[in-house]
Amino acid sequence: MVMSWVPALQTPRYVDVRFDPRPTILASRGLAVEVQVLYTGVLRPAITVIEYMLTLPNLPGIIPLPIYTADDADELVCPGFNVFPIQPDKLERPIDIGNGTIVSLEGAMMLGVRISTNNGPVERKAQLPSISAVGLHVRREPSPP
Repeated sequence: MVMSWVPALQTPRYVDVRFDPRPTILASRGLAVEVQVLYTGVLRPAITVIEYMLTLPNLPGIIPLPIYTADDADELVCPGFNVFPIQPDKLERPIDIGNGTIVSLEGAMMLGVRISTNNGPVERKAQLPSISAVGLHVRREPSPP
């Protein structure tokens, strides 16, 4: 049996993936997000945006941080695994979280990712991309001295 997520026909189309109910992974350790996509349809690009979903100590809510934004030339391996590297500078710059509030992402913890798919018109769900696996590549923690 194959299990995967296929978005609804209504938009916006996305899936939220949680890696751990208790955030234990420092966002700065993330190297890449790997996504298995099963899709042979006409929507291009199939995946449009991937966002880190972060939390900061002493700050309520979830902070979305785009780590991948597709352009029209992007082609995914379908069916297959696709690796989306996380650029370290994305986490080094302070970001605006709304209302002019600028925060540093130092110490941010990874909750998961949001994968947005193409919102283009289709007639039925079978014409939409299917996400069947999501993984996070992380940098190993240094061994204690």
